Amino acid sequence: WRDADGGGRTMTDIFSATPRIFSLPPSTAYLDEVARGLVDATGAKANAEALADALIFTPNQRAARELSVALYRAVGGTLLTPEIRTLGDIEEEDGLAAFGPDALDLPPAITPAQRRGALSRLIQHWRTAAGGDALPPGALLSAADELAALIDQSWMAGGVDWKKLDGLAEELAPQLAAHWRSSADFLDIVMRAWPKHLKEQGLCDAQMRRLGAAEALATRWARTPPAHPVLVVGSTGAGAATRILMQAVLDLPKGVIV
Repeated sequence: WRDADGGGRTMTDIFSATPRIFSLPPSTAYLDEVARGLVDATGAKANAEALADALIFTPNQRAARELSVALYRAVGGTLLTPEIRTLGDIEEEDGLAAFGPDALDLPPAITPAQRRGALSRLIQHWRTAAGGDALPPGALLSAADELAALIDQSWMAGGVDWKKLDGLAEELAPQLAAHWRSSADFLDIVMRAWPKHLKEQGLCDAQMRRLGAAEALATRWARTPPAHPVLVVGSTGAGAATRILMQAVLDLPKGVIV
């Protein structure tokens, strides 16, 4: 493993590095090397319980499964495996419910199917209200998926103030082509109709809830830092929720990012 300054460290030093950020060469068998480093750093070959209380976040379920297998290979014997979670799986299960009833003060997340159907209805209503013909089912679902992707991207970036589009559209109206103004009008679904629909249904976007969960978990850890190892492996922090979690991990006594 190499630290943030590009130098190598012995495995016994990984929990005392400052900051505890490490990288691996692109040619490395990544999860195998992560497993080997953790086993060496904790002495897991001699102590089967050395990693039992650790919490490790991976980008997806496949990486979680393969890391678990890689740890067994690295030990070459008995091992009490750590808890391995995916970065998208930050919820009350991480102890937020025990932290207090308002730890995650957000409504439940809307399901993908519910969102697709609701956005389709809103788009069709906008289309007919604007004097256009009703969209066929295939085009309608495609438009709903594109709008859903835009909503997700906005939350992954940390949230977007859509209301700024109002002023921008009015300011640039004389210079804008008619199709651009139509696109700006279409985004009124995101600015007003969609938030209103979620509020009426008592729901929120899944990415919004994930962002709130990461913020709540970071607050919980800041007040009561876990003493056991907490690691984030295999992520570059592309989303706002992941970046919040990574920063919170770096502030922990045994937080490590690889």
